[in-house]
Amino acid sequence: MEPQYEEQFTAFVDFLGFEEISKKTDDNTRQSVLNLLISLSGLRGDFDVQSTKQDNGTLISIRPTISTFSDHIVIMLSITATS
Repeated sequence: MEPQYEEQFTAFVDFLGFEEISKKTDDNTRQSVLNLLISLSGLRGDFDVQSTKQDNGTLISIRPTISTFSDHIVIMLSITATS
């Protein structure tokens, strides 16, 4: 069976200087950065598409796949063409 591929948009976000900030800042700043990373990890989720009929048409809501690890965020969005 031949593999099937699909086009995707992928964004990789890396917080540059994270290790240096961790070593050279005070406890309050480190805690603030940790809180930011924890809140960003709450964005994790799988790809989802929902459509809702409205009076003037259809509202389509697309949620990309979001993964987090360490100080990195990966956002993936499937791109499919319809004819």
